[in-house]
Amino acid sequence: LGTYGEDVYNPYYDVRAMQLAYSMLKPGGKAYVTVPYGQAFIQQEWHWRVYDKVTLMHRIVHKFGGAELMFFTSAACELDGKEVQAGMMLSMEAADRYCGSPPHVTVLCVMTKAG
Repeated sequence: LGTYGEDVYNPYYDVRAMQLAYSMLKPGGKAYVTVPYGQAFIQQEWHWRVYDKVTLMHRIVHKFGGAELMFFTSAACELDGKEVQAGMMLSMEAADRYCGSPPHVTVLCVMTKAG
């Protein structure tokens, strides 16, 4: 893992960060992580990613024994042809349907280390 401000690209910084977070928790400990969520995994630059269902589970949640996922709009946006306000809670199915740009859906992952 590089140093903050280092201009070195590693497409797996997020995976390494989750490994480190997991290693620091006691059994039963929780990690709270928020990431942008969309229909497809996007990695445009080393510091910016949007996760879809598959990459969220594989790159963020995979090491933990359990995870609670909460989806919400992080800005006002259009979903299913209707305007929705920032902070609106969504189901995973509704979050999966959002296809706007930039991503205005965020997922809060509350993950518990297996004990």
